[in-house]
Amino acid sequence: MTPEKRDENYLFSVQEAADVLGVTRQAVYAAISSGFLSAEETENGKRIKVQQLVGYGIQVGKNPVQLVEKVKLMTGADMKDLLLWVLAGLGLIYLVKTLLGE
Repeated sequence: MTPEKRDENYLFSVQEAADVLGVTRQAVYAAISSGFLSAEETENGKRIKVQQLVGYGIQVGKNPVQLVEKVKLMTGADMKDLLLWVLAGLGLIYLVKTLLGE
């Protein structure tokens, strides 16, 4: 499966998110309905932004290296994008850009 790409952003289906996280679809739906994982409703069902997925996975204790490797395999993204997604998912992108003077 390949996540949907929209405006330079990848959107993962619930099944794709479950595959990345190593959990069931029901666990992903539970995380969404409890507010721990953000998703948007599209014409093709719920979609989860890659930043949200990676950030959530790290916050719940998933191995960050394995998460990034799975996302890289599914998206074909380069390391720069992967790093930015991790930082954005953890809410650190503003801090990094400030420190870099961007």
